[in-house]
Amino acid sequence: MTVNVPLELILVWATIRRRWWLMMLPLVVLLAVMAAQGAFAPAALRQNATGYTTVVRFSAAQALDAIPNRDGDFQDVWLSSELTVKALITWARTSSFAREVAFRVQAQHNLTIDPQLLGIAADHERSVGQLFISWDNPDELVKIAESALLVLQNQSQDYFPQFGNQPARVTVLDDIRITPVFPPITDRFGSVLQVGVALFLGFILAFTLEVTDRTVRRPDQITQLGLDILAYIPRE
Repeated sequence: MTVNVPLELILVWATIRRRWWLMMLPLVVLLAVMAAQGAFAPAALRQNATGYTTVVRFSAAQALDAIPNRDGDFQDVWLSSELTVKALITWARTSSFAREVAFRVQAQHNLTIDPQLLGIAADHERSVGQLFISWDNPDELVKIAESALLVLQNQSQDYFPQFGNQPARVTVLDDIRITPVFPPITDRFGSVLQVGVALFLGFILAFTLEVTDRTVRRPDQITQLGLDILAYIPRE
């Protein structure tokens, strides 16, 4: 059975075969730029890889026997607890806290980590604090989270003189649970979109050159000029 292919499709395919190098030119330039920026380096690939995170909630209060006694009601106790949690949350966001965590991980688990690479964030809701920790290895993240909680429970007096000579009493409310974190959709499909745009630009360049090219390649181009075709020279 004979299939009649439209002339337009034949012309498009002929253009692609003739100008394929021009269609690939923007893609080659894009890959060269990405390589120069280190997009294919192992460090960049690890940065875009799936990571892990954990969220641990805790409550805290000053040790009453470490501060001067005073008269007060239960509202003062809750207010003091909220201020203590806020202080610990502020400390957890600092570089000194990350250094303490890295030092304790090294001492207890013989695991060396760079404190500047630690993803530690913190927040609170009244008297309950939240500690967010991110890392690229789930087993190591468990050790890091355990060390971070120990730092909160045992070393706050080194950074807050108002706590007296005793650390704040920190009670952990959650078990350490590790959950995967997937990169944003823009990171996952950004390279694919860039490749698609590069191919589209190459397509536009190829057909723009084809339209502006005055080289005669087909018999119909000769007849459009008002000339008669006297004979054909076969390819073979």
